[in-house]
Amino acid sequence: MKSIRITPTPPFDFRHSISQIESWPRTYFHAWTGITYFQSLSLDTFSTAFALTWNGDIEKPELQLDIPDRLSDSQTGEVITAVSRQFSMNYDLRRVLTEVADPKLQALLEKRKGFHPVIFPSPWECIAFSIISSQVSDRLAKRIIENLMEKYGTRVDWQNMDFLCFPRPDEFAKATQPELKELSLSRQKIDYLGGLSERLAKKEIIFSDWESLTDTELITNLLSIKGIGKYTSAFAVPFGFGRMEAEVPIDNNFRKVLASVYEVPPFSDDEFAAILKIWGKYAEIALFFIWTEFDERKRAEKVTRGK
Repeated sequence: MKSIRITPTPPFDFRHSISQIESWPRTYFHAWTGITYFQSLSLDTFSTAFALTWNGDIEKPELQLDIPDRLSDSQTGEVITAVSRQFSMNYDLRRVLTEVADPKLQALLEKRKGFHPVIFPSPWECIAFSIISSQVSDRLAKRIIENLMEKYGTRVDWQNMDFLCFPRPDEFAKATQPELKELSLSRQKIDYLGGLSERLAKKEIIFSDWESLTDTELITNLLSIKGIGKYTSAFAVPFGFGRMEAEVPIDNNFRKVLASVYEVPPFSDDEFAAILKIWGKYAEIALFFIWTEFDERKRAEKVTRGK
C-alpha cells in the first residue's frame, strides 16, 4: 500500500465533506469509519480505490491518502490530483470571508467553518450524472447509476473490500443500445452518453487538455458536445472541472432558496441581481453553502414533523 501525506488549505474540515457524500442521491462504494474514508475511483484509463484518513484539525488539516501499491507513479499522480480536486483541498475559503461584503453569507461560512465543496472525481462522471438525472426522479437516477456500475464498471479488490467503480468512457462505450434501454435510459440519453464516451475513449476529446482553457473557452467547448446544453455545462464547470469561481448561469429559481435561508421576502429581479453582483466570482461558493443550509433545514423540518 502506498501512503501519501496531503495538507489541504485551511480552514478545512474533512468531516463536513463526508456528510455531503452521505447525502448525495447517487451511489459510490464508500465507507466512513469516523476517521478513515474509503471510495472507488474511475479515471480516464484505470479504476482503483483509495482511503483518506483524517489526522489534523480545521486550522492545521492533514490527510493520509492510501492507495494500492500496484499503481504506477503516473497513476499515483493522477489519483492525488483527482482526490485533491474532488474534495476542493486547495481552495482558500478565507478569501470569500474577506472579499465578499455579505454578512449573511459570511455567517454561513463561519457556521460551517472548513466546509469545502465536494465535486465529482472526473468531468466525465459529472457530465454522465447530469445527463442521466435530467428529468427523472432521484430514485430512478440512483438505480440507473447502480446498474451501470454493476454491469459495466470495474471491480477492485483492496483492503479486504470489494469496490465497485463508475464505468470509464472505454467501458461505457462497449454497452449496446438494447442493454442500456433495459436500464431505463432513454434513446436520446443513450445517444448522448454513447457518443461522448466513444470520443473520450478514442482520445478525440481529452478533458485534461482543457485545464489551460479560460472559463469561457471551456464552456464553449462543452456546448459543442452533442447532448450538453446550458444547464449541464454550467453544472460541469464547477462540479466536474473544479472551477468554483467560474461565471456560470444561476437558475432564477434559486431566489426562493436564498430568500428562505436569508429569512427575507422573495427577491425581485433587481434585488437578486444585486446579490449576485456582491458575490461576484464567489457566486458558486455562495450557492453551495446556501443550498447546504436549505437542505439541512428541510431535513430538520421533516424530523420535527415526524415526531
